[in-house]
Amino acid sequence: MDDRIFTATEAVEFSDDTATSTKVAETDDSAVFVWGIKPGQEVTPHVHPDGQDTWVMMQGTLTYYLGDETSEQIEAGQVDVAPQEVVHGGVNEGNEDVIFVSIHSGPDIGYEEVPR
Repeated sequence: MDDRIFTATEAVEFSDDTATSTKVAETDDSAVFVWGIKPGQEVTPHVHPDGQDTWVMMQGTLTYYLGDETSEQIEAGQVDVAPQEVVHGGVNEGNEDVIFVSIHSGPDIGYEEVPR
């Protein structure tokens, strides 16, 4: 891994169409992504069958899906841990762009969308 230090707000990418993730680091033990989510965009509810996903909120407020049709507001400075097979995702219902860092417990933890 060449770059060990990055600035999330500089690495983030946004799309007018969909929430966007950018991989900024990968090792044998983990993968790190920076997410950019514009108002109205969503990270659909999903699980990772082979590992944990930890989100570190950097900017904005996200309605975070906890599964069982429940959600909670998470904001800059907060951290959420979604263990293996635990439903998570979120929607930006605010007026500000959301940026968060997603840390996977392995380089390939799988991804399965969860029906609503």
